[in-house]
Amino acid sequence: MLAPPSYHQSGQWTCQAPRSFIAEMQLFVRQLGRNIIAREHGSNKKLAAHTKKKEGEILEAFEVNVVDDLQHQLQSMAQELGVVIPPPPPDPSTPVSLVQGKMAVFEPSQRQSLAGVVPWSHPQVNWNPWTSSNIDEGPLAFCTPEQISADLQHELTYQLEQDQSLQKVIGERDGLPVKKFEREIMSAVQGNSVVIIRGATGCGKTTQVPQYILDQFIKSGRASDCNIIVTQPRRISAVSVAERVSYERGEDVGKSCGYSVRFESILP
Repeated sequence: MLAPPSYHQSGQWTCQAPRSFIAEMQLFVRQLGRNIIAREHGSNKKLAAHTKKKEGEILEAFEVNVVDDLQHQLQSMAQELGVVIPPPPPDPSTPVSLVQGKMAVFEPSQRQSLAGVVPWSHPQVNWNPWTSSNIDEGPLAFCTPEQISADLQHELTYQLEQDQSLQKVIGERDGLPVKKFEREIMSAVQGNSVVIIRGATGCGKTTQVPQYILDQFIKSGRASDCNIIVTQPRRISAVSVAERVSYERGEDVGKSCGYSVRFESILP
């Protein structure tokens, strides 16, 4: 979901962002019941994969199983990029950085520092509709929309079954007033090109209705066809809505939910 900035006075707005890369690794930690994600960006692959220690990204060590083939791929990638992976600490309780060794996937950077509007386009193969650019690297560059939809459906199903933190958040979401009208809202959305929903502040209109739509697309195997834009009148509102929705989906901002405000964008 995305909240674009207000319109430029001249009616024309062009923006060019420098090409950069994101290095990301995601592991499921059974002891925590959730995924741990590490991400960094840079102007090239080597800088993106470079380890940086950040405050707040410390976690005690957990043992995870990695198949031999993936382990060899990671080692080869680390050697190619010149990344030094530190050995595991002798004491399992010793905290380690979550950003160590993240070099699994590279995608064009979704972070933009310049002002501008998002030139959205219809979903299509090998195309990022939020940046209006080709996806040249990483798994998404070779996936069909059907494969992407199936992967997202499997991921959501697995997350709903295994992520205990997410299950707790879903319980909180179900307590919002708008939940009682989910079926009526979805029926109205499916049967009409324009739907107006009015409700009290805090009932869940902004954060829940887009998720109802997205989840329905994912569960029906049409996730790659779904792009949602949420507009907000103020910068802080756009950012806070994106952060809240990302939290409710058990994700970091920039995965399935991002934002675009003046001078800054973190696109999904």
